Amino acid sequence: MKDPVDGQELDKYDTCRNKQQKKGIRRMKTFKAHITEVSDTPTIKIGNRVYNGDIRGSHFIVDNDVEVGRGSYNGSPKSISDIVELPKGIKTWEVDNDYRVTYDDSLQSLKGGPTKVKGFHVYKCSKLRSLKDGPSECRGDLVVEVNPKLSSLEGSPQDVRNFYCDDNNSLKTLEGGPKTVKGNFWCRWNKSLSTLKGAPSSISRIRRDGLEIIENPKLSDKEVSDFLSKHK
Repeated sequence: MKDPVDGQELDKYDTCRNKQQKKGIRRMKTFKAHITEVSDTPTIKIGNRVYNGDIRGSHFIVDNDVEVGRGSYNGSPKSISDIVELPKGIKTWEVDNDYRVTYDDSLQSLKGGPTKVKGFHVYKCSKLRSLKDGPSECRGDLVVEVNPKLSSLEGSPQDVRNFYCDDNNSLKTLEGGPKTVKGNFWCRWNKSLSTLKGAPSSISRIRRDGLEIIENPKLSDKEVSDFLSKHK
């Protein structure tokens, strides 16, 4: 464009320049929107924490450990579903690493939690009574320890690496617990446990002390001895 030589042409010049600027601004906005869309990582909110992950269909996969418990949420939720905010269109979720529900004085249900996890830890949950609605698949360790009101293992994943069941003083039976343990099985200090009915049927110890059933005062010595002999 030629340089303006009078007022009329100057007006035309300014108008044309403004149009070019507006086009440039629109292009920049479109570019920024594209970059944002490409770089945005899907997230899921669980209590006060936000976790990154991937979306596959209507399923969300968290790519890190997930911690639920005291200090990780506000209020007094009764179930996991009360503190999980799934992205639009997502119906189920899983955790690619460990899922820990620990030091919790509020939760009474695992409903709304992940369907699959690497490790599953339930530790010092004062109001939880069962593992119903917990993950159905666990590739790693199942750790169920120091849950005073836990009276049932119903809902446990059935095939795990290691299974540690210690100090659950309302637990009377192991029914509903894992059937296959590919590593170690420890069952200790459960004051109300009166039978090993429901204990794992397959245990592949990976350490000398990989099978321990001790300090369960209501279990008979004969039942413990028979079980240990069976899984030598």
